[in-house]
Amino acid sequence: MDYDQTDIAASYDKARALVPETARLWRELLLPYIDRQTMSLLIDLGCGTGRFTDLLAVFGVRVIGIDPSIKMIEQAPQACEGGCDLPTRLG
Repeated sequence: MDYDQTDIAASYDKARALVPETARLWRELLLPYIDRQTMSLLIDLGCGTGRFTDLLAVFGVRVIGIDPSIKMIEQAPQACEGGCDLPTRLG
């Protein structure tokens, strides 16, 4: 799907919002796989609006979000509050 040919980016986060309990479950699930002693950078490839980019930033590593959709990336800075790098366009 070419998100840049639609208006879906504007409502993407509302339709796929992570409620606090769901975000907590994701953090707990990922915690065993993110070792800050050996890892300093995570790449969120296909980050969309950055909802997981921001979630990954809570682990204390640098997170870079990359997505091919300009419209999705334009929405991303609103979601990126935990210290992640603003997502950039791939391609």
